[in-house]
Amino acid sequence: MRAALFLLPLLLLLASGVYLIALAAPAAPTAADACTDLLLNGDMEGSQGWEFPVTAATAGYSSDVFLSPGRSARIGITSGANANAFSSMRQPVAVPAGSQLVLSWHSFPLSQPPDAADQQLVRLLRPDNSVLRNVWSGLRNDGAWLSCSYDVSASAGQSLSVYFGVRNDGQNARTAMYVDDVRLQLCAEQQSTLEGCVLATPTSTPSPTSETATETPTATHTPTGTATPAATSTPTHTPTPPATATRTRTPTRTATPAATTTPTDTVTATATLTPTLTATFTPTTVPATFTPTITSTPSPSPEPATATPSATAEPTATPTPVLTTVTPTPSATPNPDCQQLIANPEFDLPGYAGWTQNLFLTSNFTDLNGVTRRAAWFGGASFSEQYLYQDITIPPGAPDAQLSYWWALNPPALDTPLDPAEKLFISLRRPDGAFLAAIQTIGDADERRYWRTFSMDLSPYIGQTVRFHAHALTTSTTTSWYLDQIYLTTCGAAQALYLPMVVRDDV
Repeated sequence: MRAALFLLPLLLLLASGVYLIALAAPAAPTAADACTDLLLNGDMEGSQGWEFPVTAATAGYSSDVFLSPGRSARIGITSGANANAFSSMRQPVAVPAGSQLVLSWHSFPLSQPPDAADQQLVRLLRPDNSVLRNVWSGLRNDGAWLSCSYDVSASAGQSLSVYFGVRNDGQNARTAMYVDDVRLQLCAEQQSTLEGCVLATPTSTPSPTSETATETPTATHTPTGTATPAATSTPTHTPTPPATATRTRTPTRTATPAATTTPTDTVTATATLTPTLTATFTPTTVPATFTPTITSTPSPSPEPATATPSATAEPTATPTPVLTTVTPTPSATPNPDCQQLIANPEFDLPGYAGWTQNLFLTSNFTDLNGVTRRAAWFGGASFSEQYLYQDITIPPGAPDAQLSYWWALNPPALDTPLDPAEKLFISLRRPDGAFLAAIQTIGDADERRYWRTFSMDLSPYIGQTVRFHAHALTTSTTTSWYLDQIYLTTCGAAQALYLPMVVRDDV
């Protein structure tokens, strides 16, 4: 009887079309709870954390394509004219020591059509912006969201920057990628981690036009008044509400302000440059000439060849040839091994011909001594990232290999300290970009607003192809750097050869 009294309310509830849903007890904490996300604004909904260096294709936040809730970061070129440009975003973070460090993100890569000269990159950088680890690189055109995760535990306990970049060569396709939900998780215990990138589930792939998705929640589910117990099978309808509810958030975020790439306003730093005439510079690599004293003592005059005298012939006077020694003016013979190997070393050709770069233009800079040079110009805007490089083959057997150049540092003020990250880092690399040697770092500790020279012996690299690479980064200031007259010469010691000229005069 009691059982019947208990079942009667239940049957009445079922007859009215209302379903009872059992509430699950809270799940027990998992090992993942021991992980801490070290990044700010990983979902790209705020404005903090990420830096977008100013380039010819500056990256920024976007609501065109996103994963959650309503915005992502766009890196590269998605519309308009193609350009030879690097586009990137980064976030510096001090990583404590831990058992495991995992970097994960979602990306929506585009390259239409795929251009083998372009590249998509994910890296960890050291504080000097050198590469700590190449996490992922490729050229994909999935047109869908990828879920990526990598164990980077070897980088725990260090200060680093999480870096996403896209390289366009200005030709053929435009390459880009959208990035969302970036996490750098430090875990106290080892977790099972996906190593690589896989396509995300179809429900995770958004579309800018997905706001029109059927939002009519069908939670009322045909309340058939049938009181038959068979009605209990109708809970099969319950999966539909959560599937449609995931898209209801997308239209509400479209009003989010566009990318906060305010650094573009600071490009007006060009006003600090004083256009004046370019000073010329004569390289000091000309082989020295010297004038040795040459004394040529002619050999005793040889006796002229005479025929066998005839018994009847009177000896007749025959002219004696006189050998006259003429001492020439000494002149040095060219040394075929003496070459200057860098193309366009003074940046006189338009468009930085011979160089690969993302610089805006060359510019005149006059230092505090009044010396003016027209040079390659780095920086000039806050949160900028610029580079310049050229691959050079040093011939086998070259007698020498000497690198030299002029440089100048022009910060906004003589006495204002620069951020340690603000520097021009010059290095020697292989053609594939692998680091070989540091050449010079020009930053806060260096002399300001004077032209200075630098030289380095590259003889250990004779017979190799090397890359002269310069990379500049600014953060909060509009510091500028300049490079000019970059020479790589193979001249050995000067040599001269002097020979007397002998002329035969018949008298």
